[in-house]
Amino acid sequence: DRYLNARDADAANFGEVIMLREDATLSEVLEEEFHFNQHLRGDYAERRQEEMRLLREIDAQKYLLDVAKRYKIPRIETEQTKAALAMYEKELRGLGE
Repeated sequence: DRYLNARDADAANFGEVIMLREDATLSEVLEEEFHFNQHLRGDYAERRQEEMRLLREIDAQKYLLDVAKRYKIPRIETEQTKAALAMYEKELRGLGE
């Protein structure tokens, strides 16, 4: 918890380690599992660090939206995912400036 608090995060993935709070939401668990698999596959590894991070976040948010119905992700989490997706896409566009 101290590590997550220091980074103002509810969950995190560092290579082959997933960190979750005890009260992690369904979306957080699914997202970190998705990031874990991205790391194993090496998704966007050839890109600059920040671009890779944003592309991986965008893919993860799209994944959550795609599986929302299957996993019965609560509506509030889906709305947060939509907002996060828009934010990451905006940040990615900003890298091109």
